[in-house]
Amino acid sequence: MPLGRLPLRVAAVSFGTVVLLGLAAAPANPGSGLAARRAALAGGLHQALAAVDARVKRGEAVTTRDLAYAAETALAVDGDAATAERFLALETANQVMDPARPDYGELPWQTGVSTIHDANAIEFGTESWGPILLEFGNRLSPAARASLEEHARAAIPALRRHQADISYDNIILMKAASLLLLGRAAGDASAEHDGAALLRRALAYDKRFGLHEFDAPTYYAVDLSDLETAYRLTGGDDHATIAALLDLYWRDVAAHWSPVDNRLIGAHARDYDFVHGDGDIERRLWLEGIAPEPAAGLAHAPVQMVLDYVGSGPGRYEEHAFATPAFTAPRRVVVARYGEDPFATTYTYVAPGLAVGSAGLDYIWHDKLVAVDFASRKRVAQTSIVVDTADDPYGHARIVPVNGHRQVWHEALHPAIAQRGGTLVVLGVPDPPASGSIASYETSVLIPSDADAIAVDGTPVTPAVGLAMPLTTKSVVTVREGDAVEAIRVFRADACDGGDAPLQLRAEESGLKAHALRIVAVHYAGAEKTLTCHRVRFGALIDAASGVGTAGERSLRTALAGARLDEETTQSSDTLKWRVAARIAAHTYDVAADVDFHRPLLRLVDGAPMPADTFNVVAGEVR
Repeated sequence: MPLGRLPLRVAAVSFGTVVLLGLAAAPANPGSGLAARRAALAGGLHQALAAVDARVKRGEAVTTRDLAYAAETALAVDGDAATAERFLALETANQVMDPARPDYGELPWQTGVSTIHDANAIEFGTESWGPILLEFGNRLSPAARASLEEHARAAIPALRRHQADISYDNIILMKAASLLLLGRAAGDASAEHDGAALLRRALAYDKRFGLHEFDAPTYYAVDLSDLETAYRLTGGDDHATIAALLDLYWRDVAAHWSPVDNRLIGAHARDYDFVHGDGDIERRLWLEGIAPEPAAGLAHAPVQMVLDYVGSGPGRYEEHAFATPAFTAPRRVVVARYGEDPFATTYTYVAPGLAVGSAGLDYIWHDKLVAVDFASRKRVAQTSIVVDTADDPYGHARIVPVNGHRQVWHEALHPAIAQRGGTLVVLGVPDPPASGSIASYETSVLIPSDADAIAVDGTPVTPAVGLAMPLTTKSVVTVREGDAVEAIRVFRADACDGGDAPLQLRAEESGLKAHALRIVAVHYAGAEKTLTCHRVRFGALIDAASGVGTAGERSLRTALAGARLDEETTQSSDTLKWRVAARIAAHTYDVAADVDFHRPLLRLVDGAPMPADTFNVVAGEVR
């Protein structure tokens, strides 16, 4: 069902079409103060450069990409060609330069002996080479420039060999930009052509299937820096293609940005901050003049922001999505797609003081498929759902996946979610943990610990270390921040032994330090050598509203406590299917999941499928 068919007060904004009724125009962003912000960023980059240099001088392992960023910083910020040449020589000394080898042209992830084997190293490591040669090449000595051009020509076949899927947004854009710019700098017309063709493929995919790496606080910053740097250094048809891609990314950022707490709202494909959803996009929007300077300041700006520094120079792409009123309307619904699968869609409801979002399909081990944001100057934690086997739902522990990086990690939720406005019915059929000794197997709903009020069935709760309040499948936990309220009820939680999983409202020291506590379903606790846990289910209702205060808190609690739930679990010849029909207030939700194959099957609201537009914003309140 197209989003425009929902009973909304104001018409829709879809790709390429804007229809606005009765909305005050958002203030345009003329870029005032950009020079001052660039100067401040230059100061932060100078310190980041010094930090990389100190590591090199101590003989520590340094990533090849940081050496390239540092070289670009030395040229762009300090005008120091000698330092740039030193960093480039150290980086390129690690490149495979024997044309007879099958890995000719490739770069390791870092200097020295490395346990990290990341195929993306060639994209990250060469990301700065094209801009260095095209914009600062005349500052290098003739020998250094000739050397970098030689290494660029060797990198081109390595970039071509890395066959990333077209949906791998940040790597595809990085690869395309590098081929385009390195080809231009090294006089390789074929590489330049391949880079331009890959950008056109990415644009065609994104127009049809949406941005796959959706609303990622870290990777949206990477995407924008790559595209904006390439925009400044190209012209003609390539310029137009890059501008069209930037339009797609910026409209998504604008539609999913909260100016009060300054973060991306809604579900995230990849989010390294389980609790708050922070990422480099915040610094990027500060540079654009949209967000305030991040609390951490610019003293330790990541050295990769040199790409943003260069990309924001003369001839920069002018962001205009934030001047489109519907994208920033105080009340809006945003629907977006993120892949070929019909369930790969997001739905984000935004109202003053609150945003509620969900995604229909798993993405990766650090996705955030449910997110409730309170728009508060206190910047309280997001509400999210985390499946965990390390007794660390807050994302503090880091695991080592097959490529050797240390990353935050959670197990897959495998959701089936129906959402209308601020109301969600969430079914999760998470992966069972691998057999062996594990600390625990739990599904947690993280909630902010420093909200104005937290209650269980109307009884106030004060978060403190050691809190472990038993809950039932009828219990309703409410969280109020200002006049915005969310209510949460876990109505189904299976234990590994086939019984009911214990439910608790729990506060722990590690969680409270992160400003969060959790509603936890304990599927398993112990350390058995062989764990049998083939199937577990997790079901939750979430209802949220803004501008309602304590009276609305009682109303939401009553609505969830009295929700009519009809559950059906059926065994077919090949799988177990779980279906829940819910009536919450005046609306019906019909959701189903395949328990064995961990797939969503159905998500209906008032008898109609969830909207699946590639991108659509409707300004106004859901009725």
